[in-house]
Amino acid sequence: MWALIVEELGLDQEWQWVSGSQVVPACMTRVMAIPAVNEFIKRSMPWLAAAPPAYEGMHEA
Repeated sequence: MWALIVEELGLDQEWQWVSGSQVVPACMTRVMAIPAVNEFIKRSMPWLAAAPPAYEGMHEA
């Protein structure tokens, strides 16, 4: 898929690694946003868990 996009944009084939390297972090970000994954991380790898809010009384906009 990314090779096709690079080809259609008329870029040099050496640019394929750039598009591929952007896909991996994007997929990891989407997986980490799943609540079940976040709960698993809190239990098994707490150093990777999302930080709690700065203080408990925060108001939502």
